[in-house]
Amino acid sequence: MATKLRYLIDEIIVDLKQTIDDAEISPVTVGFWIITQSNRILSQHVQKMDSGAFLTTWPSVPVIVPTATQTTGVVAGRKYITLPSSIFDFDKDGGIEYISYQSDGGPGCPPEFEFQKFERTSPSEARLLTWSPYTKPSPTRPYYYRTKDYIPLLGIESINVEYVEVGIYSTIECIDTIDIDAPFDFPEELMDVLRRSLLDLGRFILFMPSERTNVGDDPINEGSQIPTQKIASVNEQQIQ
Repeated sequence: MATKLRYLIDEIIVDLKQTIDDAEISPVTVGFWIITQSNRILSQHVQKMDSGAFLTTWPSVPVIVPTATQTTGVVAGRKYITLPSSIFDFDKDGGIEYISYQSDGGPGCPPEFEFQKFERTSPSEARLLTWSPYTKPSPTRPYYYRTKDYIPLLGIESINVEYVEVGIYSTIECIDTIDIDAPFDFPEELMDVLRRSLLDLGRFILFMPSERTNVGDDPINEGSQIPTQKIASVNEQQIQ
């Protein structure tokens, strides 16, 4: 069974207090550290592994047809979807595994029940696609591109597509919304790397002087040293 975030927070606080027993450590702060470090390590892990273990599928993401142009990348009449959750910012929008729709067999559509996958493009390339009949967006050759959390859909302007299916690599929820009593979705084989990363980060922050002026009561002046070792990497060997 996966570790609960609450247990991990308590564990890190106890370990850090063994270094500085009178340190005041907020559970919310430690929870924030855990999530940020977990996302950093998990992003490296997902890019290295050809696995669907952390792929999230959203089968019914609504397609929106805006009636007015906005400054956020939304253009009147240009259909789009909004990402259903935050994703890893991989190269070439690799946080999006796929976007597809199921044809209803209407005029101009592929055969009924056929799944049609969108190809990725960019805003600068989208205009060039229309210049050739072999690349022009259409219901059988749809495209998407990303602008922040908006995903404009090209090629389905003349057909009725109410929903699309999206496969994405989601980041771990922020500390404001995550359920700390739910199983923490993080690879068990990387848990030791995460713990070491958190302890390195926590010690570094706790050993930092609280003020610019040296008043002689900082832990560093009592013989302690700021850790100089690097934060653990997912590439680091686990065999000790």
